[in-house]
Amino acid sequence: MNFISFQNPAALFFLPLAALPLVIHLLWHNKAKVIPFPSIILLRSTHTKTWKRSRLQEWLLLVRTIILLLLVLLMAGPSVKVDLPPWMAPRETVLAMVIDNSASMSTIEGDSSLLSQARSSALKMVFTLSPDSRVAVICGSQGNKILCGLAGPAEAARQIRSIEQTDLGTDLAGAVLKADDLLFYAGRTGASTLIFSDFRKNCFGGPASLLPVLKATARLSLVPSGREMIGKNLEWRSVKFYSLKKRLIIQGKTARGLKQSLSLVKDGRTVYQTRVGPDSAGYFSASLGWDGRGSSFLECSGDDMPLDDRYYLSSSNNDSINVLLITEGSGILKQAFTALSAAGYQLNIQSRLTPEDIAASDLIVAAGRSLSGIKNGLLEAVNSGKGLLIIPPEKAGIDDYNHLLSSLSPGLRITGISEDPLPGALELGSGDYFQDISTRDLRHISVYKYWRIPARLPALLIIGHKFPGLMMIDQGSGKAGLWLFGTEPGMTDIGFHPAFLALLNQTCRGLVRSADLGYITGQFLSDPDISEPTAPDGKKVPGLADVRGRVKWLLEKAGFYSALKNKLWQTLAVNIPPDESDLTMLEDDGLTRIMGKNQWSRQISPEKIPAGQRGLNNILLFLTGLLLMMELVLRSKLKIFLKKPLTTWWKIW
Repeated sequence: MNFISFQNPAALFFLPLAALPLVIHLLWHNKAKVIPFPSIILLRSTHTKTWKRSRLQEWLLLVRTIILLLLVLLMAGPSVKVDLPPWMAPRETVLAMVIDNSASMSTIEGDSSLLSQARSSALKMVFTLSPDSRVAVICGSQGNKILCGLAGPAEAARQIRSIEQTDLGTDLAGAVLKADDLLFYAGRTGASTLIFSDFRKNCFGGPASLLPVLKATARLSLVPSGREMIGKNLEWRSVKFYSLKKRLIIQGKTARGLKQSLSLVKDGRTVYQTRVGPDSAGYFSASLGWDGRGSSFLECSGDDMPLDDRYYLSSSNNDSINVLLITEGSGILKQAFTALSAAGYQLNIQSRLTPEDIAASDLIVAAGRSLSGIKNGLLEAVNSGKGLLIIPPEKAGIDDYNHLLSSLSPGLRITGISEDPLPGALELGSGDYFQDISTRDLRHISVYKYWRIPARLPALLIIGHKFPGLMMIDQGSGKAGLWLFGTEPGMTDIGFHPAFLALLNQTCRGLVRSADLGYITGQFLSDPDISEPTAPDGKKVPGLADVRGRVKWLLEKAGFYSALKNKLWQTLAVNIPPDESDLTMLEDDGLTRIMGKNQWSRQISPEKIPAGQRGLNNILLFLTGLLLMMELVLRSKLKIFLKKPLTTWWKIW
């Protein structure tokens, strides 16, 4: 903790000016004159009076130097952390208050929410502050809105009352850093930052997060809202819709022994209801039938956090994918996409690429023998946000494909086709890209021939335990996939296995950026094909333009949004961040690790005000005034003394 701090430390650069009286004295100091004198009596009298005059000049020089020092310190605005009488050094209470208004603060405890309790605690503290105190109020939810800078207690109290519950995630780390910037650039080092929150497990971004050392060296005081206990709340851990099976698979967690009722509500009517019982650890799973249409949501029975009782489902009407298949003839791919029409696929087969076809497509599948004349069109499609799946057939013109691949990823090229005598096995590669598909499901698939490339990128499918079979290339705007073992019988028998449709479906949906229209609050909607989004309350969502002029919209509320996409109105499902539903408390060990080298403490009593700085301006003004009076007296005495002659000649003689 800093013993002394300065409101304007730059003023200390003027400290050398305190030596100005000494410099002037040395420059104007008169050298002693050599004069004849007739008697030793005159010498003794002159020595006595000169000594007195020199002492007056030295005292005057010292007083003037100290006055300049005090004036520079007044400009710097020093404060100390010591107990002094209020009349001598009034306490300067400078606080930054971070009030968590994220979704988890909607948890009900007793008769009020945790946010209401946090507001009350903050107001009680503000009411005890003196009028000259300064308080900054910052929201602890995503975005970290600054409600007021360093303002008086009355304005701070007004802003605290105006804080509303949000559906956003928690970002206490961002709020603390914003408070640190406010205090640092205002010169308020050594102040205090109070954090009013429920301090759940992920409030600072997770246990791996680390708060950097604060520039303003503020002490962090954590004021908990509510009791330090885990609330009874249902968490939607995973909700997946399988369009081919028309099933919802739900995995979640709730309090042990707490049975929950789950309902599926479609277009305002409950169409399915079931009761789930968690295991000894609180986990449960459920399966519901759903056709993927209409404005539908899941709803659980009441718990401690009502804000997340609903889970909004994106309609499969929004998931329809317009596929442009470029091939010379019909084959297994045509049959597969026709079978996937029940999952929302609409197929258009062409041998050439036109701008009209690109505009009307979400996904382009390049499976022709030749890409002559269409390579540039494919690149433009990916750069504009379209998905591209590249499936070179056995008789492909490999130079065309290599030209396309090198444009997508420099250095990526096909080196040739395999000549393995035995078929290779197909298995899953890195990551969890494919849902509910295991290597066991692929064990009967054989790959006879495949295109070989340098294994630089992680492969989602692997042939023969080591060769890439499927790879993804992220272009930022759009994605491209490279399927290296074809689909025709000369290369593989995958087209005759049930797993093929599931693999193809999930591969295509991963390439289409807009296929998953499930969002969470705090995200920005930035799809170039979407415009005019409307919030669940019917209000238009204001757009924000970035430096490139692209408009994006902040999703602040959970519920159903409507937006215009390709001149058609679509419904977007927005839910609160999953971490907000986890009401597990953050332990002291985790807090210690996150806080790092910063000073912090848990504040049990919300009414306790952190020790403030004692401003020294009153003391400095008092001393400056006293020394000015002393300087005036010394200067007057010196003038009177200088008017008297050193001695009189007639007395000597």
